[in-house]
Amino acid sequence: MVQKICSTTEVQVIEGVTVDVKARVVTVKGARGTLTRDFKHLSVEISKDAKGLIKVSKWFGTKKQLAAVRSVVSHISKTKEAPRQGPPGGPGGQGVGRPLVLPYNPRAVVNFPLAGRLGL
Repeated sequence: MVQKICSTTEVQVIEGVTVDVKARVVTVKGARGTLTRDFKHLSVEISKDAKGLIKVSKWFGTKKQLAAVRSVVSHISKTKEAPRQGPPGGPGGQGVGRPLVLPYNPRAVVNFPLAGRLGL
């Protein structure tokens, strides 16, 4: 198989977010909190330069190993947005996204626990 010598991708750090990289652990601090992602299970090189760019590199990787570079970049891109914007979805938290839909039958007796849904 042919191996590429070096594959490098860069991620720009946005304003209002601080990103620290140490030993393949990326920590993102923003106005809404801190997120940490650990990439020690992947053999990639992650570094931050003075301009605020995060570089993800893979040396002598096969096609499947080079896919890890794009995966790490995607994770870092999504992680740097979260402390600034907050969690996805609207107000209400968990369990509000999908309403409970039951078929209508006036004579049927439906027996299911509502305590968890109603907070009882």
